[in-house]
Amino acid sequence: MENTLLRRPTRELDLLAWSRQLKTVAFNDLRAVRFLSNAIFSLREARSPQRAPSGRYVIAHDGIYSLCLGSMYLHGLLPVGKEGQKELVVQLGLDMLKVPTPTRNLVLASRKLLVTTTTEAIDSIDDNDVRDLTHIGQLCIDRARRVYPDWFG
Repeated sequence: MENTLLRRPTRELDLLAWSRQLKTVAFNDLRAVRFLSNAIFSLREARSPQRAPSGRYVIAHDGIYSLCLGSMYLHGLLPVGKEGQKELVVQLGLDMLKVPTPTRNLVLASRKLLVTTTTEAIDSIDDNDVRDLTHIGQLCIDRARRVYPDWFG
């Protein structure tokens, strides 16, 4: 299969690969499309009223993470699996998608909150929190469509 979606890594990604925070991986277009498909599906599922808001919030985060991971994969790289790398992937992915810094920081803060909170705090997540996060996720997909139009082709 021809690798039509593969892009050259940016300087920042090259540096992270050199420092062994990212690794070069075998690339194929189908896998790249799967990351995008997972992101779209997760963000759609996060809007489903059949789940509790806390579950939908986690699903929305998974969608954003999948989109960011796919953005990195388009450059032939993935994280090596060290502690804290999900946040690195999200930060880099949102930067590559040119998401405004305040929005990116909101997503990162909510990820941190999600990882460090108690069950009681997670249960306090409501429909408005989910709606805000899925809206941000959709904005990220829209940005991905502008930055990587062939990924959606």
